[in-house]
Amino acid sequence: PYPARVSVGAGSLSISGQVNDGAEQPRPLSNVLIQLKEHIPTRDLNTPAPEKLRFARTDAAGQFSFTGLREGGSYSVLPLRPGLEFGGRRGVA
Repeated sequence: PYPARVSVGAGSLSISGQVNDGAEQPRPLSNVLIQLKEHIPTRDLNTPAPEKLRFARTDAAGQFSFTGLREGGSYSVLPLRPGLEFGGRRGVA
């Protein structure tokens, strides 16, 4: 029940993308769960930083977007689908 386009706040930035298979002629993958993690800094390096998670699901064209991100925020995006491996998290806004 996650939409392909998710608003996460009142910021002016966004992260969007398309998930494709690894074929020589890439095809979009629909219905892939996309996790957006906001990394919130803490003053104490010994205390684990809190995290905010949001989710989207790719549409028929394999596309997703998260809007409303704040400038200076630290975010990572991770596609999740059983049986497939996509690699590590990346990205900052």
